[in-house]
Amino acid sequence: EVVRLDEKYSVYFELFEFLSVILFTIEYVLRGWSCVADPQFGVKGPLKGRIAYLTSFFCVIDLLAILPYWLNMLGYIGEVDFSTAIRIFRLVRLLKADKYINAFSLLDDVLAENSALLIATMYYALLTLVVSATLLYMTERFNPEVA
Repeated sequence: EVVRLDEKYSVYFELFEFLSVILFTIEYVLRGWSCVADPQFGVKGPLKGRIAYLTSFFCVIDLLAILPYWLNMLGYIGEVDFSTAIRIFRLVRLLKADKYINAFSLLDDVLAENSALLIATMYYALLTLVVSATLLYMTERFNPEVA
């Protein structure tokens, strides 16, 4: 009998989710509080600047990622199965981080500079895979234990 992971480790998964949501909630509140330090939102004043920030696209996505958990914990809604799908939107933030992280720019430069070498390597790897698979098929095709 196969034991499902959620049955075996449900306590650990729930603890991990709780700690993750706590961490993301603290981060969300602190970003909302400190957003007026950014000139883009600070010039609008403390209240309007925070409202403008909290209604921006990425902030709304972050709120949608943590809100189902808190609504469930407070008893306003039942168990939400689609909350994981909503939390996936947090990955969109990684696209935004690209312009702040030089590593992505460096990786892009390396890939662009060595693209011909990488394509040739992939070609030879695929060729090796096909030849190996063919040889394995040819040697094992009449083996009754494999068929």
